[in-house]
Amino acid sequence: MTSRANIQLPDRFAGLTQGAFMAIAMVVAGGFDYLVNIVVGRWLTPTEFFVFVTVTAIVQIMVQVTNVIRNVVAYYTADATVLPDSTARIGVLLNRSWRWAWRWGLVASVAFALLSPCWPGFCILIRPGLLSQPHLPCCFCFCVP
Repeated sequence: MTSRANIQLPDRFAGLTQGAFMAIAMVVAGGFDYLVNIVVGRWLTPTEFFVFVTVTAIVQIMVQVTNVIRNVVAYYTADATVLPDSTARIGVLLNRSWRWAWRWGLVASVAFALLSPCWPGFCILIRPGLLSQPHLPCCFCFCVP
């Protein structure tokens, strides 16, 4: 009698199994997102809930950007591991990526901080008092199209 750990699926089922796992994971993640919105929507006032949804949407966009960066770094790291001096190459790649991320992250942060007080003047605001602190992402969310 064979145990379940010893059963090997043919390669043609590997993609189907992985796709099904990802589909299930996406449905579960969407369910948790919906549940959080229901619970928080009952807990907060409408204005606070609007800010919560706005901030979480911005965070989700930022997560997608970091996923792209992470995939690129993972690709080049995997590419560097097949070469003979892989440890040195990976170290150089990660140091270069780290310096690049800090440099451009600081440049973008300073640019957003300097430009954030200007955005309310370009927008028609619903409630300007909500923008008492200059935060660029929140500024876009309180604008009337």
